[in-house]
Parts: sequence; structure tokens; C-alpha cells
Amino acid sequence: MHFEGTHKFPMGTRLVWALLNDPGVLARATPGIKELVAYELDRYDAHFHIKLGPINSVFKGKLDVVDKITLRRYKLVVNVDAPIGVVQAAVIIALQREDDGTVVSFTGDGQLSGKLARMGQRVLTGVARMFTKQFFKAIGKETPGEEILAALGSLSGGERMAVPIKVTVNGKVHEHEVEPRQLLVQYLRETLGLTGTHVGCDTSNCGSCTIHVDGKSVKACTLLAVQADGATVRTVEGLADGDTLHPIQEGFNQEHGLQCGFCTPGMIMTSLELLENNADPGDAEIRHALEGNFCRCTGYENIVRSVKYAAAKMK
Repeated sequence: MHFEGTHKFPMGTRLVWALLNDPGVLARATPGIKELVAYELDRYDAHFHIKLGPINSVFKGKLDVVDKITLRRYKLVVNVDAPIGVVQAAVIIALQREDDGTVVSFTGDGQLSGKLARMGQRVLTGVARMFTKQFFKAIGKETPGEEILAALGSLSGGERMAVPIKVTVNGKVHEHEVEPRQLLVQYLRETLGLTGTHVGCDTSNCGSCTIHVDGKSVKACTLLAVQADGATVRTVEGLADGDTLHPIQEGFNQEHGLQCGFCTPGMIMTSLELLENNADPGDAEIRHALEGNFCRCTGYENIVRSVKYAAAKMK
């Protein structure tokens, strides 16, 4: 199950962040919450009684806040169970400052079991929409506690922690403020929603996150978003012309150059740079170009054939 949405608050980013991170506020604002107890920093035992749409059940489990970048974003990991099924979900919540307020965006995916799983995507999406609407409406009426505000007030530089960048991605100019340590792959996936760039290893070895920066193939996990300021970036989403695949995409399709597909975007972007600089590469040249991209499924033979197919189509 996938869900996403936005809500705009007519208040500053600092205050919105404080509200979303205050356990007392969350305990009052979350629909159906009966008990929210912190057992570690940003980790909670939760007890709900959800009455929304066709759902009327008690849920118990854990809520964990991870990957937090102060005043910008965090990930909420949900593991709760009920007599009607189990919910496991991960939701990225991001804040974007605007002139007249702060936009909170959320995007997540969940796995459901039991009766919940049998309710269908439309019903569950509707329930999720009602839940978030009630939650954000209640949050807007709250005031954060003094302890949370004091903690934020002690941050050096406050909202100046963010750095403005301007980058052209797939022909479209984007301007955002980013955390100085945010990776380019995180910016593409989480801020721009370009999830075709995959994260496969966190060690810069696998090549699944390969993109083009100013015409050169680059592993997006090795660059900071601030380093892309002023750059021109191309991701796998920028290759097709409407419904017409780029020849390199067509090649991987026609020659069965993928199985699970996880490595495929990186393979495609690396192969494309090769073909843009060498119109007729031999097998050895293709293999050499792809040395930094790992595939755990195909054995590479079909990948080589895919690149040769694209080379012929691009002549």
C-alpha cells in the first residue's frame, strides 16, 4: 500500500517541527491514540483505538522516528498489530518553508495482513486520508511544550542550517534548501520523488544509484546535494520521450537485460554514457564500462546484448 499527501500550516518551519516532535502534542493530536509512551529517545510504545470508515479496532505496537534531520525531515517507522491484522509501514515526513507558511509532505509504503489486507487499496487509502486530515487539523490547534521549544532555540544558526541550492534535473529547474550533509541520492528520491535512482549498498560499490551530472555518470551516493548546486542532472526518469522508451531502455527490455530490476536504472545510466562517447563498443569495452555496477541476477550476458542493441538503434 502506498500513500502520500501534503498539508500547509500558516506558521514557520521551526514551530511546525516543534509540534511534530512533541510527544505531548502527538499524544493529543493523533486520532484514536490511547497511550504514547517514550521508552527511548524518538521511540514509542503506542496504543490506538482506530474508528475510521470500516475500521474499528485496537492497535498496539511501536512507533520509531529515525533518519532525523532537524527542521527538515524524518522517517516514521510503524509496527503495530490488531485483531484485524498487522501494519508495518515507513513514512518520510518532510518540511518545506514557503513565504506564507510551511508545507509538510508525507510519502510512505505499508504492508498489511489479515482482514486489513483484504479491504482493498481504495478503502485503505480513504482511511489514511481521513486519518492524516484529522491529525494535521489537530496539530494546527496545538502549542508545543517549553522543553521542545528550548531545545530548538539552542540550535546554532536555527533554520540557517539549511543551504539553498539550484539544480536542473531532467530539464526542470529545482530550488530547495537542503541539509549540508544530505546526499544527492536522498535529495533526488526524497525531495524530488525521483525514486528510479536506487540505493543498494550504502558503500558506493553497487552502482544502483548511478545518474548523470553534467553529462558524466556519477554514483549519487558519493555526492552531497550541495555539490550539485548549479549542475545539470539526468536520472533514468528523464530518458523516455512520453511513452516512447529511449533506445537503451528498449534494449534492456528487448534483450532481457534485467530480472529483479533493482540494478537496472544504474546499469542504464552507465551504459548510456558509454554509448554517448563510443557509438560502437565491443563486448570488452561494455564490460569494462560496467565494472562499477553490480547485478546479482542476470550474469551480465544479456546486459551486454542490451547495450549492443541500443548501440545499433542509436546509430
